[in-house]
Parts: sequence; structure tokens; C-alpha cells
Amino acid sequence: SRASPSPASRTRVYMCIYPSSRRYAVTYAIPLVTARDYGFGQLENSLAFGAISVVRIAAVAAVALATARATDRRLLATLEGLSALLLLALVLPSRATTRAIPMPLFVAACAALLAVDPGPVVLGLYSKLIGAGDAGLYFAVLQSNGAIARAAFGQVVGFAYGRLGPPFLWAACGALLAASWAIILPLWRRLKKCGATDRPEPTTAPET
Repeated sequence: SRASPSPASRTRVYMCIYPSSRRYAVTYAIPLVTARDYGFGQLENSLAFGAISVVRIAAVAAVALATARATDRRLLATLEGLSALLLLALVLPSRATTRAIPMPLFVAACAALLAVDPGPVVLGLYSKLIGAGDAGLYFAVLQSNGAIARAAFGQVVGFAYGRLGPPFLWAACGALLAASWAIILPLWRRLKKCGATDRPEPTTAPET
């Protein structure tokens, strides 16, 4: 039978969840930018987030369908690559959101950036590593990750738009994107054969 993945491999994937949580930075920055550049109030922001939510739901459904054919490695590489391109597509025209761009373009760029978030793939991979017998651990990871990410990125956005300037936030997002690759690359070989129903090959020898 297969041995369980080592604690070190679980830790690496667990750490990968945190860089993928950069979506909170984008989410928290949206109402600040829309209020400043477009005069949005609560109603307008609610409509914008409603449109973004529809795009994200469609993207998650597409990723779920893709897992039947693509490996986790391919999905992670694709989503992280798209994240980098879309981050640049948002930051460069708006000069790190210091200059207003057309409102539909800004909302569309944010919706696309949030849609390609690799979080669902990473959480699915971690679920495979934990196994079906430790559902409590999986939900503990999910809840703790969300709580820490929301608190941390709330402070980052506050500092960026309050004291340090918006470029600080987007530089932090870029650094987290780079950190994702630094964590993924050590797992690259093990993710090669990991598909929708397979678990990553163990780093320890199989039991006899």
C-alpha cells in the first residue's frame, strides 16, 4: 500500500495556500479605488462585486471541469501564469491604481484577476494530501488560512492606501506571486502524475 505523504510535503503545500490568498488584497482594494476614481457608493460597489462573483463562479466551474483532464501541475502553472499577466494588465495602465482608467476596464481586470486565483486547485491538492480520514484537519486549514489572510491583507491594503501608497500593495502581490512559484517548484516532479483522482506520489518508501 502507499505510504502517507511526509509532513514536509504537506507543509509545502499548506504554505502554498498563503500566496494564493493574495485575492484578498484585490478584493479589499476594489472599493477604495472605485470610491476614489468613480465615485461609487455601496450600491454601485455591490453591483460590481455581483458581476465579479458571476465571473468567479464560472471560472471555478471551468477549473472543476479541467481537473478531469489536466494534472494539478498544469492547472497550477496555467493559473499562476495568467495571474502574472493579468496583474500586469491591471497595474501598468493604471500605474498601480494611482491613475484612473475606464471603469469597465478596471472592473473587468479585477474580475479576471480574481477568476484565475489558483486557490481552489491548491486546496484540492491539500485535500488529496490529507486524505478522506482527516476532514477535520482540512476544514481547520481552510478556516485558519482564511482568517489569517483576511486579517493580514486587510492591514496591507490599509497601509498601502493610507500611508505607503498603492504601489506597495501591488508590489506585495507580485512578491506573493513569486513566492508561489518558489513553493511550487520543489513539488514539481511529484505533481506531474497527480490528476483529478490521484494523490501525489509519496516521498517515503511504500509499506511492505
